[in-house]
Amino acid sequence: MKRLALLFALVVALTTPLASGGVAHADGVLTTVSSSYMPLAGQDHRSSGNFSTINAPGGTRWLCFFISGNDNARSIQFTVKEDRRHATDPIIFGQVVSGACYSYRRSLALYIADPGGAGGENFLVTVVGLT
Repeated sequence: MKRLALLFALVVALTTPLASGGVAHADGVLTTVSSSYMPLAGQDHRSSGNFSTINAPGGTRWLCFFISGNDNARSIQFTVKEDRRHATDPIIFGQVVSGACYSYRRSLALYIADPGGAGGENFLVTVVGLT
């Protein structure tokens, strides 16, 4: 049942225009963030803007990541880091691939870093919260 709900949330995420705006949805989709296939100009690791998980519904236990918008989506891997002012940004989730789920992390400033396998094309990452 949980997999069916997740699949539905993913379909909604990928077909809803609001999803690309990073707005939290009641169906579990927290945000969709665009990532470059390489670090952004002037950055060593960062390939996306910041995204937040603080609007996750109460009881959220898992964050699942789904990659789309790239023919190599199954081959893409990246890390998720937390933006820290005046400090080294820690790795929160490592070796993330499409469909990977991790324990919920409440944060205002996460970002995609160190992408690989994207074949020189940008991609989208949809973050879904599950209870």
